[in-house]
Formats: sequence, C-alpha cells, structure tokens
Amino acid sequence: MGLHNFGKFGGIDLIKFDIEGAEWEVFRASHLVHNVQFIIGELKADEYRVMGFRNLLPFHEALFRRGAQKVWYIYAEVYWRAFHGGY
Repeated sequence: MGLHNFGKFGGIDLIKFDIEGAEWEVFRASHLVHNVQFIIGELKADEYRVMGFRNLLPFHEALFRRGAQKVWYIYAEVYWRAFHGGY
C-alpha cells in the first residue's frame, strides 16, 4: 500500500516507518508526503541515499541521526509547524 491510499481518510498527522530498505520507493511515489505534519522512522541507506531521501522532503525540517551500519533515524516536521509554533 502506498501513501496515496491514505488520502481518502483526510489529513495525515504522523507517519512512523521502518520498511526495511523500501523507504525511497514508497516516499518517492507519494504525492501526499508534503502534507504529513510529522515523519519519524528508520532509513537503511548510505550517505548518498540519505541525501536523496532528504530531497524528497523539501517542505520539512528534518533531522538525521546515524545509527549502526547504514541505519539512520529520521525526525521531520513540516516547516509551517516548526516556524509558527503550531503545536
């Protein structure tokens, strides 16, 4: 199931993901990821792929923390919430 299937339920506040290497394909195929307020997850990739994944989230302020052996932890928040205190 892609992220596009969730649009019929209304807005998406949070996505938590750990999809064992398919992160790039799932997020790249989504037209709704820009509307998700918070994205938290685990990305399995080298540094080049991490930067590519970061480019999939142009409207998010994102923090990437390196874990063990090509594992990165991600916290992303849309800019309007981050800069306008909309919690």
